[in-house]
Amino acid sequence: MTTLTMKEEKRLEIVQRLFRGELTVMEAEVVIGVSERQCYRIKAKVTERGAKGVAHGNRGRPSKRKTLEKEVRRVVELAKGKYRGFKRSTSDGETGRAGEARNQS
Repeated sequence: MTTLTMKEEKRLEIVQRLFRGELTVMEAEVVIGVSERQCYRIKAKVTERGAKGVAHGNRGRPSKRKTLEKEVRRVVELAKGKYRGFKRSTSDGETGRAGEARNQS
């Protein structure tokens, strides 16, 4: 079962009205606020997947850009141990990063 947002519920209702012939694609695109082409894509997805067709395809998947839990634990471990009491700018300088540019002026 897919939980839809209010925006997705509105899109689904508009697409259902398209199927019933109550609206044209041109009218539906104005109501939904998308291009004609996107309106056809949404309509095709609903035909193919039902109500799930209006939900974003990445819903429920983890982000590919998310920092790995192992790396987060390592940073926290360093912050609580070796770099305890350091401010961010100080620790940048200690690790040879952003602090170097600031010290040259």
